[in-house]
Amino acid sequence: MWRGAEAERAAACLERVSDPWKRQLRYRFYPGPNSNTYGDAMLRACKLHASLPSTSVGKDWRGAFGANVTTEGTGVQVETPILGFRIGFFEGVEVHVLGLAIGVDLWPPAIIVPLGPGRIGFADR
Repeated sequence: MWRGAEAERAAACLERVSDPWKRQLRYRFYPGPNSNTYGDAMLRACKLHASLPSTSVGKDWRGAFGANVTTEGTGVQVETPILGFRIGFFEGVEVHVLGLAIGVDLWPPAIIVPLGPGRIGFADR
């Protein structure tokens, strides 16, 4: 959660980068880019460390190929439209198949599933 000066910086950044990104977006519900891709792109553009729920199809859309630091900032992520993965201290280990995430979160411990609650285990971060 962001408060004070960090929240003001985040709001200013989101205001600055949001419209240009939306103008270039070619929205597709599945596999992306979509509204979940937008959320992930805004987190990355404004260097805000958070994760979208595992049930957010399209959050991992990177086009034909993409590799990045994770949005939590403690791991790496590699994606194609068919397969991808994410591994990191907070992110745990996730495999993405056709935009659906399956894996294990390390902290707090949980199993990541692509449907329903998205997490089976301790509460989300």
